[in-house]
Amino acid sequence: MKFQQKTIQIGKTTYTKIYEFSESDVEKFRQVSDLRNRGRPIKEAVVEAFEKQVMKNEKEVENKLILDKLIKFIKKMNEQVDDLTAKMTDMNRQMILVRRENYQLKERIIELENGKLDKPFSRKKS
Repeated sequence: MKFQQKTIQIGKTTYTKIYEFSESDVEKFRQVSDLRNRGRPIKEAVVEAFEKQVMKNEKEVENKLILDKLIKFIKKMNEQVDDLTAKMTDMNRQMILVRRENYQLKERIIELENGKLDKPFSRKKS
């Protein structure tokens, strides 16, 4: 648990730090005092009064770590999606070229077969 500190000047060249407590901090100090007056040891009283704040801070830190990991993961996934999109575009181009080539080859085969049917017994001249 950390409290706000403020630096003040107490002489011409001397400075000191003082704590600035919020209303909630003062209320927690009162809780510690009440618990201490009821016979609790000081350590237990402090832990009981400030435990909620510490647990809240720990959960905030944990949540921030989880969010940071999620953001990293999402960025990585977006990069992978971009890579896959580029690869898919390239594959589509290649597929169009293969279809075009396939069509041209079919046309050539049909042309050759039609030429052979017209002259089934002709020989090529060398």
